[in-house]
Amino acid sequence: MRSFFSPVGFLAAGFLALVLFPLAAETAAADEPLTYESTDLHYSFKLPAGWVAIPKAAIDNVQGEVARRTGAPAQVFVAGFQKQAERYFSYPYLLIQHRLVERMGLDELFEKARHADMSGADKAFRNSGVVNSVSFGQSTVDEAHRAMISKVSLDVPGIGPVEGLVALIPGRDGIVQINFYSRAD
Repeated sequence: MRSFFSPVGFLAAGFLALVLFPLAAETAAADEPLTYESTDLHYSFKLPAGWVAIPKAAIDNVQGEVARRTGAPAQVFVAGFQKQAERYFSYPYLLIQHRLVERMGLDELFEKARHADMSGADKAFRNSGVVNSVSFGQSTVDEAHRAMISKVSLDVPGIGPVEGLVALIPGRDGIVQINFYSRAD
């Protein structure tokens, strides 16, 4: 079984849309909060009013470009959402992944992440031109929400400073990974 925490794969997962190709599109306004439901991993959540879905085809197109530019393995995102804007992948936005892995508890997940070697990831992404720099904050466990939260700071060409939160939530059938990004300013 492939390692869940491969350095470049983890970054590709988290920074998919940081490829600077925002796709021109008129996003439909959302007056009512959206509800996202996953029948695969048995969870749902509501997004605030004013947030819209990013079409799967747009997510896949950008992800393909990130994989091509970085040489990272292809990542699969099941959904993406952003505040209503003229272009897809306008900040803030979030991307969701399902990682179908052996069942593990929050403590085991935290230990695996704590020992993951992310040293090659920054170099791979800087060399690709996707980001100028990446720095990882300390991961923490949020017991109340049964999640591991990791902070990420990026310098994105043409955008500037971007802050990210990556939440890993283990469940019965796998791990939900929610990648949230916003401009730092």
